[in-house]
Amino acid sequence: MPSEFVDSIRQLGNDDPDVRVFLFSADSDRDHIVDMISKANDIVYADPQVDRGSEPWMRTNWSDVQKFRDGLIVDEFGEPPVVAAAEKFLSPSWRRFAFRHGLLRTKSYTDVLHTAPIFGVIAVHDRYDQKQNLRAGRIWQRAHLQATARGLAGGPVNEAVELIDHQRLRNQEPQAQAALFDLIGDRTWQPTFMFRLGYPVRQASPSPRRPVKEVLL
Repeated sequence: MPSEFVDSIRQLGNDDPDVRVFLFSADSDRDHIVDMISKANDIVYADPQVDRGSEPWMRTNWSDVQKFRDGLIVDEFGEPPVVAAAEKFLSPSWRRFAFRHGLLRTKSYTDVLHTAPIFGVIAVHDRYDQKQNLRAGRIWQRAHLQATARGLAGGPVNEAVELIDHQRLRNQEPQAQAALFDLIGDRTWQPTFMFRLGYPVRQASPSPRRPVKEVLL
């Protein structure tokens, strides 16, 4: 991946004292991150409450995509067109069953993660501060747009961060938080968003975007 692009992503948080971007490209770091994400995914999405909470955000009908312009859109999952089409026709319960057992995947989630040459963590000083999280979200938007402008691809892989809240809600030991602190090597920064960057193997559909007039206050 071009070094000048990597440097530009790393510097995105430099003008904000409460947001920092950490990038990882070494094989050992990437293997460790893939292991963290895969294990977190298995824990978080085995929870029926998480499953039910995620389902309303699945946009399988084109009319819903145009109406809401948010959520998870099947065409953006990066799957072959035939697989994407099959997912749209499944009921929510069958879709969950298919995902859980890998019936619609051409590769396992772990194998897909291993193809990413770079993983990133966006961290803030207080991950429960709304303003800091909004600013972290803007950093991700800028990173994603820069990648798209260069013909690269990117996407969220936030399960390890989600596991922090999952453990906190259940009064469990904060193992996920400790693991992410160890990854970035600085406990003054709290990870709030993780992503991957790489080279696309197929062209994904453009994401639906709201017009400016709908998001101005």
